[in-house]
Amino acid sequence: MEANRIFSNKKVVVCLAITTCLLWGSAFPVIKIGYLTYGINANDIAAQILFAGTRFTFSGILIILVGGLILRKLPKIELAKIPKIIHLSLFQTIGQYAFFYIGLAKATGTNAAIIDGSCALATVILAGFFYKQDEMTINKSIGCILGFSGIVLVAITGGTSEIGFSFTGEGFILIATIAHGYSAILIKRYSQEINPIYLCGYQFIFGGLAMVIVSFLFGGRITGIDSGNILILIYLAVLSMIAYTTWTILLKYNSAANVGVYVFLVPVFGVILSAAVLKENPANISTMSALALVCMGIYMVNRKPKKARNT
Repeated sequence: MEANRIFSNKKVVVCLAITTCLLWGSAFPVIKIGYLTYGINANDIAAQILFAGTRFTFSGILIILVGGLILRKLPKIELAKIPKIIHLSLFQTIGQYAFFYIGLAKATGTNAAIIDGSCALATVILAGFFYKQDEMTINKSIGCILGFSGIVLVAITGGTSEIGFSFTGEGFILIATIAHGYSAILIKRYSQEINPIYLCGYQFIFGGLAMVIVSFLFGGRITGIDSGNILILIYLAVLSMIAYTTWTILLKYNSAANVGVYVFLVPVFGVILSAAVLKENPANISTMSALALVCMGIYMVNRKPKKARNT
């Protein structure tokens, strides 16, 4: 199969995975800028959920429209597969991003990026329970310990001089990473029977609309909309369209653990971009040490045993 040959090629995987992680890393500062431009404060949970829901609804519609043009056929989904799309959406869109958006409002972009780097660890651990080829090894166990040590370091030192660890801030982002890890397993499973483009698009639409409805019921409103700051929502929607569609395709044709390991680049890009755009200072021993531990942990997870390397 041509698609299998292309998307399982190591060079293609590296290029697409790095691009995807760069886009995800850019979301940290852009979302925080969005909060400022739309007047969403750290305690306005309903508005934060509305902001996220609007982004993903728009992104899902874009994916379906663009996907329909590319595939040249109507985006039909069998009724029997709708529960699977909803199942994925509950974790990837609703579960992950409800906690992520709320947490990011109360955490610095730098701390959030580092903790979000544990997505790769969550994916590796969960993949071991669902796929034999991804079962836990000594290297993976050491990697998980190193990675989560980085999270603990952020928790006990504050990581930056601006903010420490709070359950509704960094804690919620940690919960979001676990939801992300489980959603990678679901994507790997469901993309075998549902076109990745439609799987990604429809789960975004369902999850996005659910978040919009719930936020409205709890009084969520977004003000200050104009032609300038609407570009922020458009950027985030297009970001999701490109990044998640690409990620879904990569997970379909490759090991969940092998693809998930590239997520360590997200905190790297997130820290760099947060420093450049938000003027947050990442040159802090605690922050950089935590980031280093997360990256070393991911390296160990991806490191093959000596016997495997020598054969």
